Amino acid sequence: MAEDKKNLFDDILFDIKGMHADIAAFIPAIEAAVNAIIESHSTDKQEIEHLLDTLTSITPVGLGHALFIKLLEYYKTVDSKGADFYWHLYEDMNE
Repeated sequence: MAEDKKNLFDDILFDIKGMHADIAAFIPAIEAAVNAIIESHSTDKQEIEHLLDTLTSITPVGLGHALFIKLLEYYKTVDSKGADFYWHLYEDMNE
């Protein structure tokens, strides 16, 4: 019985590590999109919020925190109320 639990735990851990690696593979593309928004001084709230949504979905697994903060700091200059919403969402999801 104890051996079965250990095997199940090992299987779950293996799956989690695989998902983490799969998500991490997208970080360079997300980083490029964040940088493009900031460098072009984009004010497209829909595009920015889409990326913030994407980042809030991956920060709970330990990825994308710095990119989220970087984009959020920029978003403050575009829509301070929108940025405030995302800051509170981020805090709630990462407590």
